[in-house]
Amino acid sequence: AIATLGFGEIIYTVIRSTENIGPLEIGQAAGLHGIPKVTTFFWAATAMVVTVVCVWRLAYSSKGKAFAAIREDEVAAAAMGINTTFYKSAAFVIGAFFAGVAGALFGTLRVYGRERRPAASPSSAAGDVGDAGEGEAATTKARMSKNPEPEYSKEAREDCISGLVRLRAVLASDGTVKHILPVKRLGYGLTQRAIEAARGIKFTPARKGGRPVSQFVLLEYNFACY
Repeated sequence: AIATLGFGEIIYTVIRSTENIGPLEIGQAAGLHGIPKVTTFFWAATAMVVTVVCVWRLAYSSKGKAFAAIREDEVAAAAMGINTTFYKSAAFVIGAFFAGVAGALFGTLRVYGRERRPAASPSSAAGDVGDAGEGEAATTKARMSKNPEPEYSKEAREDCISGLVRLRAVLASDGTVKHILPVKRLGYGLTQRAIEAARGIKFTPARKGGRPVSQFVLLEYNFACY
C-alpha cells in the first residue's frame, strides 16, 4: 500500500512538472487545455441509458449473483466454488471503465473556472531591419507607449482555455506594426485576438544615427483562466 501511494505521488509530481511531451502539451500545473467541447445532451443521455442497461443486465445475470454472494460472505462464496479473486478484479475493472466514460464526458463538456484577463509582455528586439541596414544595430530601441491586452473569445471563455500565443512582428519606422507572424498559436480564436491586440500597439520607433528605423520583436500574450 505504501509503495502504491509513493508511486502515485511520483506520477502526480512528474505530470505537474512537465510542460510538453513531444507535440502533446501537458500544461504543467495549469493542466490540459484546448480540449474540444464534444459532449452534448444526446451523448450524455446515451451514455446514461447504456450504463443503466449494462448494470441492470449484469446485476441479474449469473455473474451478478456471484458478485452479490461475495459481497454478502466472501468465505462462503469461495466455499461454493466462486473464484473470488477473479470477480473482485472484474468489479474494479468494470467500475473503472464506467468512471472513465463519465470523466471523458465531463472533460469534453466544460471546464469550470474564473477568468483572469490575459497579460501581454513583448520581449526584447531580436534584430533591426530597414533604414539602418541589414545587420546594423539601432542606437535607441523602440519604446512602447501603449500595449493593449487581448480579449478572450466567447468560446475560449466558456471552455476556460489557457495558453500562450507568441507573435513575431516588425515595429516599423513609420510607427506602425507590420508583418505580424504567429510563431506559437492557440485555437478558439485566441491567436487572432492576440494579432488584433498587437496591431493596436503604439510606440516610438527605434533610431539609428538620428533616423527612425524598423525593429524585429517577439510578442507574447499569456491567456490564463482559473
